[in-house]
Amino acid sequence: RARRLTPRHDASNRDPAFLRNRIRAELLPLLETYNPNILQTLARTADLMAADHDLLQIEVERAWRFVVRSQSEEAITVDLHDWRALPLASRRAIVRRAVEALRGSARHLEFVHVDRALALLHGGRVGAQMDFPHRLRLTLGYSTFTLADRDYRIPPPNLPSLPKDARISVQIPGITRLPGSRWYVHTELYLRNSVSDSALHQRDPWRAYFDADVVGRHPFFRTRRPGDTFRPFGLRGHRQRLSDFMIDHKIPADYRDAIPLLVSEAGQICWVCGWRTDHHSRVTANTRQVLSVRFKQKV
Repeated sequence: RARRLTPRHDASNRDPAFLRNRIRAELLPLLETYNPNILQTLARTADLMAADHDLLQIEVERAWRFVVRSQSEEAITVDLHDWRALPLASRRAIVRRAVEALRGSARHLEFVHVDRALALLHGGRVGAQMDFPHRLRLTLGYSTFTLADRDYRIPPPNLPSLPKDARISVQIPGITRLPGSRWYVHTELYLRNSVSDSALHQRDPWRAYFDADVVGRHPFFRTRRPGDTFRPFGLRGHRQRLSDFMIDHKIPADYRDAIPLLVSEAGQICWVCGWRTDHHSRVTANTRQVLSVRFKQKV
């Protein structure tokens, strides 16, 4: 009016087919019959929610730096324990924030998607997955969860590994190199009385000692096979299925087929490398020679 301008009316603003028009023309007038100040009340509520949202965003950014283990253009990996310790609103916001970080927007991400994700992350089995909009997929691990492109494959850990169905002879004493890897294995032989008990109980997961006579002169590395069993040290010689052992010890599913197994000349598993040696091949008071097997990585 001040500028003497004539507005141009868009006919679609009166079309009741659009939800926004029905809210403006039908719902708000109805609400005013219950509360004449409904417009002011809604505006005030919006201001309060905007301020609360700003505070939540500050908390989410702080939590994000705390719970995210890794982030790339393809995938985001979050620490499961730390995420579960957050308040509910922050847990939901972290999931939305991950979608936004990968796709630039959380458009089409609805409450039902986030709610299903929370249910999976709190009660799902390891390896469980669910698909999100924007061709994203959530995968639950043992200690983390990953949101990534649907065709993304979580890279294996930087640990010694073997190609599927590989069989590698072990040089004793000497050096054995793992194919396609920076890892190699160094073996040595010692007389039993030259190795201290403290050395035998060292905690390096990638070094182990064995009774050389039990292992034999021609052991080898291979990957797991269906039906594999061994007698984990500490179980007093009781036999256990290898698959059950791997599940019990939370070995990542994508790594299980690549774990090197040290197998004796007689064909018995002596070491699930990096995790547990076999009871039968342990060093005892009757051991004559000790075999040291140690994984190393080229710098």
